[in-house]
Amino acid sequence: MGAKKSDCLFYEVWPAAWGPIGAVAGPAGLKRLVLPHYQFDDLLGLLAWEHPGSKRDSRPFERLIASTRDYFNGKKVDFGIIQCDLPAEGGFSGKVLRTCRAI
Repeated sequence: MGAKKSDCLFYEVWPAAWGPIGAVAGPAGLKRLVLPHYQFDDLLGLLAWEHPGSKRDSRPFERLIASTRDYFNGKKVDFGIIQCDLPAEGGFSGKVLRTCRAI
């Protein structure tokens, strides 16, 4: 699996109660969320490698960072406020992801 050039993408990794969380976003919203599984530095390296040309910046993720920290600390969170860049509605993956998001 090769890495692709990523224009106008941002990524960040932040600590949460269950471990580091990472995300990638572009102009249309969140493109990828990585739940706690990796070590902090490993996750930073992975996101940078998978999205060459992207920039590390926490500003696009401020709301997401606060929401995930609250969630992993047992608070009720509405993730519907997070803008996501999902595939087209007509495709299978777009339908599945929109259904999952509704749940």
